[in-house]
Amino acid sequence: LANGKLYGLTQLGGSNNLGVLFRMNADGSSCTNLHSFAGGKGDGEYPMGDLILSGTTFYGMTSEGGAANQGAVFRVNTDGTGYTNLHEFAGNPNDGSGPAESSLTLDGSTLYGMTQQGGSNNIGAVFKMNTDGSSYTNLHSFAGGVGDGASPQSSLTLVDGALYGMTPFGGASDYGVVFRLTTDGNSYTNLHEFTVSTSDGAEPYGSLTLSGSTLYGMTSYGGPNNEGVV
Repeated sequence: LANGKLYGLTQLGGSNNLGVLFRMNADGSSCTNLHSFAGGKGDGEYPMGDLILSGTTFYGMTSEGGAANQGAVFRVNTDGTGYTNLHEFAGNPNDGSGPAESSLTLDGSTLYGMTQQGGSNNIGAVFKMNTDGSSYTNLHSFAGGVGDGASPQSSLTLVDGALYGMTPFGGASDYGVVFRLTTDGNSYTNLHEFTVSTSDGAEPYGSLTLSGSTLYGMTSYGGPNNEGVV
């Protein structure tokens, strides 16, 4: 929501059926496509996740598109002008790939995000970059197994110089983890490794919500009915 208008993304539709950025009034009237994604170098396709607003500029990600067709980070003005790919993912080993359902996290002039593939092990990465597209850095390449996560499909939560997130796979039982990573990428820790049991969850999706010093989240499996937990 910005200036009384609702903005959003769809994964499909638009002139190329590769997704759109749209705007509409809060009462549902005057729906307008501001950008139809075209894919290829200089554009994305199949946008997923949420838009992040800073001033009159939106930031977002697409799961495919870009020169290597492995997704992109983009910037676009709220009136639909000025669409620019700030970063086109290239994948393993030095870049991320396929941000899937993840959204960006903004802190000042720095964007943080995650990709589902790419990184040195091709099972996802945490990255940061400036809002002008410069200084892209992979902060962490997921490795899976004990002590690490794998294939993130959610967004990061920034708290006091640290990034918190979840992955649906990795950990000792390969049922996912909750992790903490410092913003310089130097310290990664699994805070919890899910085990799928009556007293634990498994395969978390979505993002964490912060209240004070407590994180809340959900899993798709686990619990006494194996139907997921909060």
